[in-house]
Amino acid sequence: MAVVPAGHRLAGEVAVDLRRLAQEVFVDFPEGTAGRAQSDEAFAAAGLTRRWPSR
Repeated sequence: MAVVPAGHRLAGEVAVDLRRLAQEVFVDFPEGTAGRAQSDEAFAAAGLTRRWPSR
């Protein structure tokens, strides 16, 4: 599941391919948590790298 603001270009989409999500900046669960591991594994299996916010 992806949560985006109402005005976001992906808002209202029923399904979004991981390739499209990989172009977005992520705010995610901390490393080592089950939620983070699940999404990291899905992107890795698809051969994709996600963008992260600047620190």
